[in-house]
Amino acid sequence: MGFSDWERSRVRKQTRKEKFLCEMEAVLPFSTLMKLMEPFYPSPPSRPSRRKAALWVGDHAVAVSRIHLMQNWWSLRDDDMEDALMDTGAIRRFAGIDLAQGSIPDAATILAFRHVVE
Repeated sequence: MGFSDWERSRVRKQTRKEKFLCEMEAVLPFSTLMKLMEPFYPSPPSRPSRRKAALWVGDHAVAVSRIHLMQNWWSLRDDDMEDALMDTGAIRRFAGIDLAQGSIPDAATILAFRHVVE
């Protein structure tokens, strides 16, 4: 847990966005959704670039899937979604992104995933 997460945990009131994301976490069957989407992931090339390879690896695919959902819920463009991930801890937590462990997907990564889904 980073300092901002610790600071947020000290505040008792939950925002509407946090409530909504908690409801979505409880309602949506993410493991089933990932299994449904798995056949549509492009197979990685024999020598993938680091950037493209990272897009489809395990937890990262789950994160960009969740990011895609949030992007649709709030009608955010790719670059606006990237900014929201940097600004809002609730959005990062829902996506499963820990800034201490990794980085935030950039707008190009979000766009690439959206093209796969489309």
